[in-house]
Amino acid sequence: MPVSTGGSFVPAYNYDRTGSVDTGGTVSAKGVVTTVTGDATLPNVTGIYVLTKGSAAAITLLAPTVAQIGTRLTIYGGSAFAHVVTATGLVDDGVTGGSKTTLTFGAFVGASITLIVAQTGKFGVESKNVVVIT
Repeated sequence: MPVSTGGSFVPAYNYDRTGSVDTGGTVSAKGVVTTVTGDATLPNVTGIYVLTKGSAAAITLLAPTVAQIGTRLTIYGGSAFAHVVTATGLVDDGVTGGSKTTLTFGAFVGASITLIVAQTGKFGVESKNVVVIT
């Protein structure tokens, strides 16, 4: 799945939906692990995205489609900066006030959030660790 990035993406593990390895490495049921080294628009593809930019990364998420229902994205702070993920009006976190827009990571390695797509056009927060949602 193509991504738009000012930095680069380095897939550590990559496989197709049948589980066949296409670029080496070890395949696990957890999906693709991708290192994100700069500002980027993440694809709505199940996987783990590790943010390693040497300053606060500006990450964008686009509205998921009906075909992406069941997708699970984990975004992990791999560098100690306050990374910001923007998903304009797309994040439902179980708190009053409607859908949220901004996910701001604590400036710590290990800050993380897992989002699921359970309906068209929205991400639900499955879990979070040191991430402020507004």
